[in-house]
Amino acid sequence: MDSKKTWKVSLIGPAGVGKSSLVSRIVYGSDAAGFDPKAMKRKSVVYQKSGLNISADLFFLELGTGGGDDKLLSGSNAIVIVSDVTNGHSLDDADMLLKYTKTFSDKSVRILVATKQDLRYEAQFWEKELKELAGKHGVPYVLTSAKNGADSGRFLDALVDSLAGKFVQKGKN
Repeated sequence: MDSKKTWKVSLIGPAGVGKSSLVSRIVYGSDAAGFDPKAMKRKSVVYQKSGLNISADLFFLELGTGGGDDKLLSGSNAIVIVSDVTNGHSLDDADMLLKYTKTFSDKSVRILVATKQDLRYEAQFWEKELKELAGKHGVPYVLTSAKNGADSGRFLDALVDSLAGKFVQKGKN
C-alpha cells in the first residue's frame, strides 16, 4: 500500500519547556530558535513498516496552556504534551494536559515528551516518573534533548508510528 498523508501535529505545554527547540530539531536539524517563526514548520517523512509505504508531511503547531485552543487541538492528528525534566511543575502540567486532551483522543494520537535530557544533573524528574504518568494515561512517552538531538529521532519514529497505526492501518485519513 502506497500513500501520501498530511498530518497536523500540535505541541502543547507551558512556556519554556522546549516546544520550539524540539520542533526546530525535528524540522531543521538544530535547536536554534532563530528560524522565521512565520515559516512553514513542515517535516517530510517516509514510513515503511508492516507492508506499508507511506510518505507524509508533518505540520507542527506550537500551543501554550492558556486555553482556547480547542478548535486547534480538535483538528490535530497528533497532540504532543511537552514537559521539561528540569521543571518538576511541568510534569504536573503534563498530567493536567493529558486529562484535558483525552477528549480529543478518538481523533488524535497523544504522546508525552520530556525535554532537556542533556540536563540530567538538574532534573527534578526522570524516566521512572515519565513512564508512570504515561502509563496512567495510556500514552507512549519519549525522553529527549533538542539541544544535542538525543532521542529526537526516537520521538519522530514514535510519532509517525503512532500516526500510521491510528490513521492508516485502521482505514482512517
